[in-house]
Amino acid sequence: MEPALNQKRRRSSKYGPFDEFLLLLNFFKFYPLFDQFAQYCGYNQATSVEVLLRRVIETVWEFVKPVSKRYQDEKKKISFEQYPEVALIIDVTFQPCYRPTGRFYEARYYWSHKHYQYGIKTEVGTSPNGCAMFVSKHYPGSVHDFTLFSKNLQNYQSFLQKKTTDNSINDIGELRNKYPHSWALMADRGYEGAARFIRAILPKKGTRLSLEDTTRNRKFNEHRVIIENFFGRMKLLWKIVSVRYRWDHSIYDKIMKFPY
Repeated sequence: MEPALNQKRRRSSKYGPFDEFLLLLNFFKFYPLFDQFAQYCGYNQATSVEVLLRRVIETVWEFVKPVSKRYQDEKKKISFEQYPEVALIIDVTFQPCYRPTGRFYEARYYWSHKHYQYGIKTEVGTSPNGCAMFVSKHYPGSVHDFTLFSKNLQNYQSFLQKKTTDNSINDIGELRNKYPHSWALMADRGYEGAARFIRAILPKKGTRLSLEDTTRNRKFNEHRVIIENFFGRMKLLWKIVSVRYRWDHSIYDKIMKFPY
């Protein structure tokens, strides 16, 4: 990666290729204003440091690869004790942003009635031990979680498909008869109806649940909290994905997938 950074580095740059990469990590970690970061880097104008960061992001992105099939297969072997059939946990994370420029009917798609602010949504899928397997592209805040799920459905179906060696495993989990050749994913109530397309385990709904269903929901939430902890960990490590996003939306996917 260093030769690529060095090749695209400007001759007038004050920093070497590795130093520019460290500046990018520093920016992701603390996410200061461009004016403040320009002073920290020794530049007179904020646009100069913005151009530098954008160039480093584009260069580093060439070396960011999707999770390999072999790595996915290794993580699928990790399972919960109570839900051994679950190989994936999915959920959507919301990040506030400023109102997009343009007309009202163009900007309203970023308005989330759930959070009462403009924002961006991204769907993430993790293994039972909290490692990210999938990170979708971003969508406006008004898009429903199930819509994001439907756009990534084929990826999840391929990931959960059992191998020939897995068919010999005694699977006694939920929905095993409907999807005998697939492992299961775990999601919250926002994915109601997902079981029609994939082996999705969801919490029971209703105001008058039986003791058995209440106990099941409690155990379910104890396991699904893995992905909530994942989001919390990422937002604690990288401020750029935790506070109001104020940069260009065209590079948001690259920024989002880099720390994840």
